[in-house]
Amino acid sequence: MKVSIATWLMIGSAVTILLGASLGVSFFNTIQRQLEEARWVKEKQATINHVSMLEKLLVDMETGQRAYRSTNETKFLFPFTQAQTAIVGIQDALTQQLQEDPRKLSLLDQVKRQEEALFQLWSNPVGNGDFLDKKSLAAVTTLPAPRPLYEIFVYSPR
Repeated sequence: MKVSIATWLMIGSAVTILLGASLGVSFFNTIQRQLEEARWVKEKQATINHVSMLEKLLVDMETGQRAYRSTNETKFLFPFTQAQTAIVGIQDALTQQLQEDPRKLSLLDQVKRQEEALFQLWSNPVGNGDFLDKKSLAAVTTLPAPRPLYEIFVYSPR
């Protein structure tokens, strides 16, 4: 059976259309994966930024508390009080971002408990002229560890 040129052209056109369609589906799937990956990276970066901000605020609080505890001058409590109000918003944003991952959410809760214990310790008043030596000062101003939370966000796979 002889195949005419018209038949060969139709077969060639059909193969070309099938190849184009399969490439189109492949490109579409690739673009969708890239868009989802970009969204995930954006969310991860926002979470990492919040954890970094939380760590910075804790350091600010520690700095203010150390300065106040060593000098008893209330002007040094400004970074402490400013950071204390900002931490609540950061923690709420992190809690909202981590709703889908119970492991990270439990680690955030652990950091919150450490912060609350530290706030409780820091809220103990220091009497006038009641200056602390370096060893006592270090014991009173020990930071909680948000760093494990930060490392989980940075190094965890998707």
